[in-house]
Amino acid sequence: MLNIDNKRKILKYLIIIVTIICIVCLTILVALNKERLNKEKIEKNEIQELGQVEYENVITEQEEKDTSRKLRYTDNRTNYFTVRGLVQNFINESAYRNTDKIMSMLSNDYINKYKVTEDNVFSNIDISPIKNNKIYLVYNTDTILESEQENYILSYLVSIKYRMSNSEQYINTKVLVIIDKQKLKYEIYPYKYILDNHLENLKAGEKLELEISSLPEDAQKFSYQEKNNRELANELFEDWKEKIIYDKKDAYSKLSNQYKEKRFSNYNSFTDYLSNKKYIPTINQYRVYSKDDYTDYICTDQYNNYYIFRVQGGVMRYTVFLDNYTVELESFKENYDKSDDSGKIAIQTGKFKQMLNLKDYNAIYSKLNEKFKDNNFKTVSELKKYLDEKIYNINTIEIQEITQKDDYYVCNGVIRNQQNQNEQKSIVIAIKLIGSNEFELSFSIK
Repeated sequence: MLNIDNKRKILKYLIIIVTIICIVCLTILVALNKERLNKEKIEKNEIQELGQVEYENVITEQEEKDTSRKLRYTDNRTNYFTVRGLVQNFINESAYRNTDKIMSMLSNDYINKYKVTEDNVFSNIDISPIKNNKIYLVYNTDTILESEQENYILSYLVSIKYRMSNSEQYINTKVLVIIDKQKLKYEIYPYKYILDNHLENLKAGEKLELEISSLPEDAQKFSYQEKNNRELANELFEDWKEKIIYDKKDAYSKLSNQYKEKRFSNYNSFTDYLSNKKYIPTINQYRVYSKDDYTDYICTDQYNNYYIFRVQGGVMRYTVFLDNYTVELESFKENYDKSDDSGKIAIQTGKFKQMLNLKDYNAIYSKLNEKFKDNNFKTVSELKKYLDEKIYNINTIEIQEITQKDDYYVCNGVIRNQQNQNEQKSIVIAIKLIGSNEFELSFSIK
């Protein structure tokens, strides 16, 4: 028989064992439940993540569609000049009142909506007729905004600026051009449609909402117009020439802001520059310099003066630099850095010649050796008076001999009247090369 103490010990051990078993069981249950919950959570997250991915894909596709509908500046050269050609033809045929041709260009939807007939077609188009056999001239399509629709359909909202050939008065209008790039067909909606559908104020980045998914089988055919770099350089040059003759304020607005701030203090100083040229420039040579975000078309005229057109953000969207010294341009810096001293001297004397021809007396004055400046020209006005007596309207400099004296290169040569090669004077230029693409000089002309 167990005594009472032994019974108590056994009972105590049993309680401890049962307690341990309960704790172990409880721990196992908690662990199993936790594992179950974690598994459910993971499965739930996977489902959510999968759903999110599908949702995001839907949004991305919609965003892509919305983005394609947004207007953007045309950066495809072939598309730009093709559309511009179609618009030019539309304006010319409208001006000459060629009814059949205009009816064939107009959208069928436009014809039906406005009940356009051969008798009333020109009352639905805001383009004046030509009088007295004047030649109609299109002065550039100021802006061409492109938008993708569906089924190879592209739409172009085109802002136009044009004038008669014997007039300085510009006329502004807009048209909507729709092309099928697969079937090579097009149709045109005149300005009236743009106004009635509130499209006239749309800008790049805004969406063009159209319900055009195809063109009719009888829509007019077109051919793509391609232009190479030489032809584009000519287009840029001619556009600039049109501006400096007929629209000087527009020309002023096309100057690079960086260049404008350094070269011209205001609009009047720009018009003074134009009045000093005294000739109509024609393109002589060009070269192309491309970077990731812009392309420079570097042109010279018949007197070797520079016109640098920086194209950026779309075809014919350019700014202008009118020399290669006011702002340091990458293309010229690269050429200068890889030249030897004789090449650098040639480049710097070329800049001096540009300054003379552009009547840029401030630039010349800034390059003068301080001692030479103090001894000869206390002010820019004194320098201007001297040069106006000595130089020609258009100058060319021919260096015949270069000698080095200390840290200066002394260049002996002649300065000629480029408009009359028989007129010339002796010139001596002392040039000191300073740092990267900089120089100082002194000179005399006899």
